[in-house]
Amino acid sequence: MTRRMWTSKEILYVRNAALLDTTNQVVNIEKMAKHLKRSKPAVAQRISKLRKEGKLPAYEPTLKIDSKGRQYTEDERKEIIKMYKRQIPMKVIAERFDRTTTAIRGVIDREKSKGSLKSNLPNWDEESEKILIGNIKFDENGYVSNYVELRRLLRKNDVALFKKVSQLRQVGKIDVLPDRTKTSVASKKAHDRFNKARFAHIPKKEEERKEVEKVISQPVVGSQVTSKAVQVILTITKQANGGELHQYFSFEGSLLAEKVVK
Repeated sequence: MTRRMWTSKEILYVRNAALLDTTNQVVNIEKMAKHLKRSKPAVAQRISKLRKEGKLPAYEPTLKIDSKGRQYTEDERKEIIKMYKRQIPMKVIAERFDRTTTAIRGVIDREKSKGSLKSNLPNWDEESEKILIGNIKFDENGYVSNYVELRRLLRKNDVALFKKVSQLRQVGKIDVLPDRTKTSVASKKAHDRFNKARFAHIPKKEEERKEVEKVISQPVVGSQVTSKAVQVILTITKQANGGELHQYFSFEGSLLAEKVVK
């Protein structure tokens, strides 16, 4: 099959008919290919040649309006590095450049891999260990209770602190061990706050509750049985096997009963 040569008329058509977006990307290649009765790769190749000849503007990805997928300019890259060195949070940097935190972290990681940028977080040394051991506090169950303070003092994140505490416990430099049969006080408080928020939208029926307590407290004489309708909260959880878990809670948030419905 012989290769079909481009005519001057066809080339002129491509130059005049090409529709460009903000990055100078041609957006109507398919339509031009149909008009010329050529394949899309053939038209794309001709466009590329016209760019090299200066007859069509060069592709400029940095001019993309939508930030997703847009390349970083050199000025943007320098500003991101500068903000990172000033320890500005990733989220703030991402908002500044209309990017995701993942995208910003990618820029930082690439600079670190090239050796042009060092981590903001200092390595553990003997002095850092002394500060940690001297300032760490525990709750009544042996769990670390002042991660916020330690983060500020040592400029470390929770993961780094947790790993270091575990390491120091293993070598005996920290002898306070957590009671694994219990949860931390902070977790318990967080759980209580969750339950409180979970049922906050449900008004308490104080009068009904007192009436129920009154009925329950009445002694049973002989075979006499007193019953009372009690309002409960039903939550239904869909399970992976297609069944449902029905849980019944009191208005105070206590689990009264549960059953699996298949």
